[in-house]
Amino acid sequence: MDVVVPTPPETIYSSEMVPKVDPSRGKMFECTTVCTVQCSMESASDLLWFEYTYPRKYENKTYRFFDTVGPNAVKKSFDLLMNSKRGAISMSGLMFANRFEDHDRVTMVRDYVAFLLTAGLHMRCHHWTIVTASEVPGECHIQFYFQIYME
Repeated sequence: MDVVVPTPPETIYSSEMVPKVDPSRGKMFECTTVCTVQCSMESASDLLWFEYTYPRKYENKTYRFFDTVGPNAVKKSFDLLMNSKRGAISMSGLMFANRFEDHDRVTMVRDYVAFLLTAGLHMRCHHWTIVTASEVPGECHIQFYFQIYME
């Protein structure tokens, strides 16, 4: 049976990044990170959702559009100027995010597509954040999982 999001080890903090070759997507990286935090599942998931969906101001990033689709979904398009030793590289991107709430966990799913037009590259990132209650009162577990690959 294939597991979409692997079960992390039962520790306070762990992280693992693994290179992989997917039959349909080619070379990719997968990363799983888990941590325990000192707050409720509701507080942690609300804070993370705010972080994922709030349009921050950056000097090198602008938004073409930023639309909320109800309280649990957002879509945004952005332009980003990345500086390097060779000069600036322009990148455009789209991000879609949804939040799903169950009584025992909150799952946030994000999908990014980034375009480096001058290089002719398309990059995709699938990202899941899963927040679950802990057996210890006042704590919760947060698991971050993402896949990143070129299209």
